[in-house]
Amino acid sequence: MIIDAHAHYTSAPPQLQAYRGRQISTYARPARARLQISDDELTHSLQGQFKRMDDWGIDRLMFSPQASAMGHQFGSDLHSRYWTEACNDLISRAAKPWPDRISPVCQLPQSPGVNSEYWLDELERCVEMGFVSCNIKPDISGGVNPFTPSMKEDWWYPLWD
Repeated sequence: MIIDAHAHYTSAPPQLQAYRGRQISTYARPARARLQISDDELTHSLQGQFKRMDDWGIDRLMFSPQASAMGHQFGSDLHSRYWTEACNDLISRAAKPWPDRISPVCQLPQSPGVNSEYWLDELERCVEMGFVSCNIKPDISGGVNPFTPSMKEDWWYPLWD
C-alpha cells in the first residue's frame, strides 16, 4: 500500500474561502461557518485528488486542510476556533464517503499567545469524528510577539498528554 502522508485539501469548494473572506471583513464579529456545500460539490472538488492518486499509484491520502490557509496568526482565538471547525468539518465530510482512500487529519485552533490546553476540545472532537492525526504548527505567531515556546517546553505538554 502506498500512502501519501502529507496531502492537503487544496481544491476545497470556493464557499470555504468565501467564509474566510467574510471572517476577515467582519473582523469585530467572529461567527461560525454556515457552509452550504452539497455532496455533489464536495465530490467534484475531490476528483483531481483522486485522479492524481490513480495516476501516481497512491492508495491512501492522509488528508488535511490547506496549510497556506490555516492562518493561525490571523484574528483572535475565536476566529481561529471557528475557522478550524469549518475546515475540520469539511475534511470529515470529504473523508466519510471514501474511508478506503482518505484518512482525515485535523488542524488545531492555534492562536498566538493562547495556551495549548485551549486546543484539546477540538482535538477530542476530531478524534470522535474519526480523524487519525493532527497538524501542529510549531511557530504559531509567525516569528513575531508573542513568540511561541519551543516544542520541548511545558507549554506544549497538555497536547502531548
